[in-house]
Amino acid sequence: MPVRWSHSGEHGRPSAPGQPEVVGLRFSYSYSSPAQLGDRNDAFECDLRQARTGFTPDGRFDEFVRTEAIIATRS
Repeated sequence: MPVRWSHSGEHGRPSAPGQPEVVGLRFSYSYSSPAQLGDRNDAFECDLRQARTGFTPDGRFDEFVRTEAIIATRS
């Protein structure tokens, strides 16, 4: 059955996540979750915070977040 593209759109916004947001995001990934890291969890968090602070003292990075949605229907 062919697919008919009915709509697509995108949205972008600037973002400047701080230390808590980045640490939380890293822990939400399956490969770096607290369950996966086990007893290395605290060391991972400490290393992550130190690495980010080495680049910017406040730990913030400006980025542009782009989201695209494609909605398709079958004919």
